[in-house]
Amino acid sequence: MAALKAEGSSAEPGDSLPIKLEIDGEEDFSPKASPPPPPTPEDFSPVSGRLAPRPSRSSNFQAPESALPSEPGSPGSPGSPDSPWGGRKRGKKASKLSKSSDASPPPSTAVSFWGSELGEMYGLRSETSVHISDFGTDTAKVYQRFKYLRNLGAGKFGTVQEVICRKTQKHFALKIVKAADIAAEISLTKLLRHPYIVSMQEVMTDADDCYLILDLCKGGTLTAWIAHHYETLLHCRLYIAPTSYEIGVFTKQLLLALAYIHHHNIMHRDVKPDNCLLVTPEGSQMKLADFGLSIRFQKGVKMTEVIGTVMYMAPEMSVPSPSYDERCDVWSAGALAYKLATADYVFQDAIDPADFNDADSNKWEEPVFKAMAEAGVKFDPKVWQDFDKGLQQLVQMLLDKNPDQRVRAKEALKNSQWLRRIKVEEKCCCTIS
Repeated sequence: MAALKAEGSSAEPGDSLPIKLEIDGEEDFSPKASPPPPPTPEDFSPVSGRLAPRPSRSSNFQAPESALPSEPGSPGSPGSPDSPWGGRKRGKKASKLSKSSDASPPPSTAVSFWGSELGEMYGLRSETSVHISDFGTDTAKVYQRFKYLRNLGAGKFGTVQEVICRKTQKHFALKIVKAADIAAEISLTKLLRHPYIVSMQEVMTDADDCYLILDLCKGGTLTAWIAHHYETLLHCRLYIAPTSYEIGVFTKQLLLALAYIHHHNIMHRDVKPDNCLLVTPEGSQMKLADFGLSIRFQKGVKMTEVIGTVMYMAPEMSVPSPSYDERCDVWSAGALAYKLATADYVFQDAIDPADFNDADSNKWEEPVFKAMAEAGVKFDPKVWQDFDKGLQQLVQMLLDKNPDQRVRAKEALKNSQWLRRIKVEEKCCCTIS
């Protein structure tokens, strides 16, 4: 198998070097054994019930007294940070489906997040902006430059470790994957530079494995953040919903990331809580990660590949003849916001996620997709009365089942008066601890 190779290998992450890419032969470059990953969060049993209103546990989410966007004519006051909480039952885990059928740094000035200005202010990096090193068969060179600290996770994709650069003392995430599974992800991720997207700093590769040096996000996934919002009461697990403002902060950051990649003709196709990482455990900044299923698209040309995570897939991706554009990501963003608010999947009443435990997708794929196509999006008044009306309107906008009428990410950012009042950081936050 071919591997990317660059001249020189002494650069540190973040250095900008002119490199020459060439094809090298196959060699064994397997990492040394590392400690097993920590146990995953328990899968809480679904229960029913509600709790009385109570203050938010996340003190870091404080709505500012004034959260006015910079665009002239924008509306005034921020959304309410004091929406009551309600207990909701939690759904089971979604499964991942992959079925093939087809085929420059940001400017230093403050960025305006409105409309197409987003993509223009944050351009793509050059093809040579990420240094690619080939250490041959000398596996030790990886850990001579980066000291292993701990395992962050493991799965079918490979493993992720926290490491520290011995020269700069900066912390990074080291993602180790098979070269055959990562070529497309590298080709896209290395181009991206945005405050709400995990940046790739360097790639070390051989014929078999790739070692990606990425932004370190110590806060874990949004899935773990949701799991943390369960409490036990009378032997029941209850979901303590975040406030409207908290959900708005996460949703706005995600839409900003999507508006950026869509402006540059890239769709993610696997937006879900597992792929949204918190920069710090106590913070609210989130970054979109894992572009393994991403693809370049042309305006006006529909995609027909069935791919993604079932419970977050747009309906138009699951019909017998799928046809979709970048707005499939907008649906997924709406499904994520819906999950944050209710702890349920959008179509949870119509399909049983337990069906996905069967490895043979042919047994459940057709009935599940049929149910998704026929089911409506429900907004239970007893649940949504606890949230700002603007949040519900935003989620309804994102979850329009008609893909041709569904807003694009930049349109949602511009058209939602409620979302425009949500304040998020406009500067690219350094994730190096």
